Parts: sequence; structure tokens; C-alpha cells
Amino acid sequence: MKVSPVIVDSSQDAGVLPAEWTAPAPLPREQLAAEAGRVAESFVPVRRLGPLRPTPAQIRERAYYIYLERGGAPGDPVADWLQAERELEAEYRAAYERSRRSGV
Repeated sequence: MKVSPVIVDSSQDAGVLPAEWTAPAPLPREQLAAEAGRVAESFVPVRRLGPLRPTPAQIRERAYYIYLERGGAPGDPVADWLQAERELEAEYRAAYERSRRSGV
């Protein structure tokens, strides 16, 4: 089966896009302001969230350094973990308090 090419004269429609290809009409200024207000109301500054907690990976790393400070001598891994957790939480709390005082 032989197909013949179709020639279309598109000179009249040059630069005109079908309606479904065009961008939607811009929102009215009032609607934009209302939507921006909703976003602003939902924003919660980090300082209101309270101090963050160290991750298990951070605690594990600190516990490893406690082990190394001991010279790699046998010890209690649970005690190392708890000490690491206390130290990191104290650092996080101090950083949180500093940020509250500075207004960040």
C-alpha cells in the first residue's frame, strides 16, 4: 500500500495554538492574596518546634568515639550509647537555647 503525502497550507494558522495548549488565565489578585495568606498561616518557624533530637547514627558515632577515648578497652556498649545520647542531647538543647535567645 502506497501512502501519498498530504500537503497542508498552515500559513493562515501560523502562531495560533489550539485552546488546550494555552496557559490557563491568571488568577485574580484577590485570589492570589488569599492563597498566599493560607500558605503564610501554615508556616511554622523552626524555633517553635523545640530542640531537635540526635539521630541513631549520630549517637552511634559518638558512642564509638567514647570507646576510642577509652583506648578501645572493653566496656559497656549500652553505657557508651546512653552517655553519647546524653552528650548530644545537651548539645542540641544548648544550640536550641542559643537560637531562641538570638531570635533565629
